Amino acid sequence: MIRMKLSIKGKVLLFLFIITITIFVLIELFLLKRSHSALIESLDNELQTRAEGLASLTFIKDDGEIELDFADEIMPEYDDPRPSAYFILFHEDTQKEIERSNSLKNKHVTIPQDAHLLKANTDVTWDGTVGKKNVRFLATLKIIRPEYEKNEEEYWRNNPDKHKSNARHTYRLFVVGKDKTAIEETFGDIVKLTATSLGSGLCLLLLASWFAVSRSLISLEKLEKDVQAINSFNLHPVTIPKEKEIAEVATTLNSVLLELKESFERERRFTADVAHELRTPLSEILTLSEVVLKWPSSSNEEERSNFEDILAAARQMQNVVINLLTLARCDAGVLTHQNDKVMIRPLIDSLWSNYSQLTAEKRITFECHADFNSYLNTDEDLFKTIVDNLISNAIEYAPSGGDISLEVQGDKDIFSLSVTNTVDNLTAEDVSHLFNRFWRKDSVRTPDGKHNGLGLSLVQSLSVTLGLTIHAYMSQHNELTINLTNTRR
Repeated sequence: MIRMKLSIKGKVLLFLFIITITIFVLIELFLLKRSHSALIESLDNELQTRAEGLASLTFIKDDGEIELDFADEIMPEYDDPRPSAYFILFHEDTQKEIERSNSLKNKHVTIPQDAHLLKANTDVTWDGTVGKKNVRFLATLKIIRPEYEKNEEEYWRNNPDKHKSNARHTYRLFVVGKDKTAIEETFGDIVKLTATSLGSGLCLLLLASWFAVSRSLISLEKLEKDVQAINSFNLHPVTIPKEKEIAEVATTLNSVLLELKESFERERRFTADVAHELRTPLSEILTLSEVVLKWPSSSNEEERSNFEDILAAARQMQNVVINLLTLARCDAGVLTHQNDKVMIRPLIDSLWSNYSQLTAEKRITFECHADFNSYLNTDEDLFKTIVDNLISNAIEYAPSGGDISLEVQGDKDIFSLSVTNTVDNLTAEDVSHLFNRFWRKDSVRTPDGKHNGLGLSLVQSLSVTLGLTIHAYMSQHNELTINLTNTRR
């Protein structure tokens, strides 16, 4: 899986984008719901009006029959070849169909049971189908008047011999329907219109947000770059931005950096001072020990053994002092270096030969994968110190009968050097401590005057001085790999 690292601006814009999209979607859904409800309500009102119109044209004849008195030419939607309206008239008690529009013919219409349980002047609506059309239906119980109430004056004038009919006002169930195609098309137009409008507004809002965030985060991004450049070798103060809130953070950070820088300076001066002070007494101890050991007749065997131990300890201390002075110069940035043409394979072979006796005793197998013509433009002495310490470290941690391999890829200013060795006493957690000064596993502490816990620390500092990057990792096969790469391009 590829993980993308977003900048501060990217994170803010992503957050605003998600929030804005969410808000706009909710607004769109709300508007569409209200629009659809309004269209359905309008259609229901139209159906109610149609039902009332049908009820006003329906009468009870003298013989008790129901007559629906309207002309198809007045309401052609009920008799059109491509009808858009429908109705059915039911008897309220028997639920028997009395009449239906020509638009329905023999088509089946599903009537919910609730429709036959309605009270006077109440209604129920539902969505159904007529053929393949989606239709909105309304059922309502309306009053039906006797025929003579249609126009009483005209009725009695034309029927002087008749008496008032025994017919009384009664109720019948009217079911009316209307094709939903029109409102579906209208709703589709509303969806397109609102989506286009909201989409345009969203784009404009996001563009305005991007501009506003970009302007407001310029100082924060500059501060982020300054902070990313901070490391143990670069404690320069960050730039104080104009914005008050960010300026307070930058000022506090600079105060901390100043304290750290002063603390590091005190530590470096102390390290350098101690190393310088130890050089003279160590030189005297080395000289005296070497003089005594040069003329064995002047001392017995016990004294000679003591002086050999003293000489070994003094040499180890001398190595520590030399490494500390080198580290101090690296930390202070005053260690000068040349730009030499270093032939890598001959250098490796020469350094490895210095450990031939030790590797033979430990029965270590060595493989070198480096082209004889590959070279690197760097300081030869410092690079030699780096490679020597890497080889020494690999021999130190490799168990008896272990394997060590050294691989070089590339040349000149772009290359990679990897030293891999088998281990039996290191863990993945230990790897994070390898470059700490004076850190050593107890089981590999050696009094040979070479391994004092500063080797990899020195390698790291010299690598930074030469513009190289170094890191270590453990493989699944109990192998430790230290990789050195050139970061200059």
